[in-house]
Amino acid sequence: MSPADLPTTGTETREDLARHLMSLGLDKKLSALLVRTIIDAVCDTLGEGEDVGLRGFGRFSVDEKGARPVRNLQTGDPMVLKPRRTVTFRPANVLRSEVTAALCSDAEGSMP
Repeated sequence: MSPADLPTTGTETREDLARHLMSLGLDKKLSALLVRTIIDAVCDTLGEGEDVGLRGFGRFSVDEKGARPVRNLQTGDPMVLKPRRTVTFRPANVLRSEVTAALCSDAEGSMP
């Protein structure tokens, strides 16, 4: 049984990505190292406040969210949410259209 034949969960994990690399002929340690290196590079770049763009996939960016008034749902007391930085992802048009096409074809196949 090859690594690509192993069952996967509903979510793609680091191990799943490493399995894909292993199916191309890389050994297990190198595959895991490549996945970890890429993810670390993306995290480090975002941590510096810079965007990460992957052509044909999408763009990760850091957004600054200002302070805003909110209400504590348990007590009903008003409070102020502190300013924070969040990571957002915007898919490339290629990815968006491929996902849409896959979802539409799945929906058509499941209709009676």
